[in-house]
Amino acid sequence: MPWGQKNGTKQAIYDRNENIFKLYQEGYSINEIVKIYNLSESSIRKIISNIKKQSNQLGLGGLTNE
Repeated sequence: MPWGQKNGTKQAIYDRNENIFKLYQEGYSINEIVKIYNLSESSIRKIISNIKKQSNQLGLGGLTNE
């Protein structure tokens, strides 16, 4: 069984990251998201960047807040 599937950790992290990206799309600043999730700024930026890359690979461009 792949990592995190037995106890739901993988899904929980996926859901958290999707929520982080959703907040970013809604106009929350990186610093606001840092405070909400208690993660480093670089972690938040990586999460957003990775989801943007995945969206572009799937042809879902335009999902940015820049």
